[in-house]
Amino acid sequence: LTYSALIDSGNMLTDPFGNSQIFIVSYDCFNRLCERLDNKELKRRSRVIPIKTVQGGGVLNAIRCDKGTIILGNDKYSFDKPIVAETKEKIAGGYDAIVPKHSLDRICDNNV
Repeated sequence: LTYSALIDSGNMLTDPFGNSQIFIVSYDCFNRLCERLDNKELKRRSRVIPIKTVQGGGVLNAIRCDKGTIILGNDKYSFDKPIVAETKEKIAGGYDAIVPKHSLDRICDNNV
């Protein structure tokens, strides 16, 4: 599946159990991703990501994927086993996903 993404410099989500990248997708996109998995696989891949915002705290439903790719201009960057988390909030600008800026910082650090 392909999503258009907003780069969010304020998104500091991190995987509490590892070093995986966390990408946030809209409710509809998350459901389309989950529909591709059978119940057993969905249960195995399910995660809960704790969040803290200025409005308070909570959790996001998430799943671990095998691979994720960011296409930035003509370049492609792959991430092994990223976590894709669901937001029920609309993403500004009509985007489908949010990519944390620190993911792109890691890309730039690896290519210097």
